[in-house]
Amino acid sequence: MDKKCVFCGKKPTPKTKEHIIPKWLIELTGDPKRDMSLGFIPNFQKLNNQLSFDQFVFPACKECNEKYSELENQTKHILINLLNGEKLSF
Repeated sequence: MDKKCVFCGKKPTPKTKEHIIPKWLIELTGDPKRDMSLGFIPNFQKLNNQLSFDQFVFPACKECNEKYSELENQTKHILINLLNGEKLSF
């Protein structure tokens, strides 16, 4: 099965790994090595559907990954403020 970029759907060239849940958010909310359960996945080849949060990655083009990483960086402070119970101002 060919790998496809999680963002654009094309073959990722060059390929990077995208943490669907940002690493900083995983660390902010607990141990990055804690296990997560993916639940029941029909036709899933692996019997064990558990992995740690920091292993939950998808292939991505370097260009796409950098583009969406910038968007994430621009919004990170908003989420941190919300988690700290602070009001948002625009």
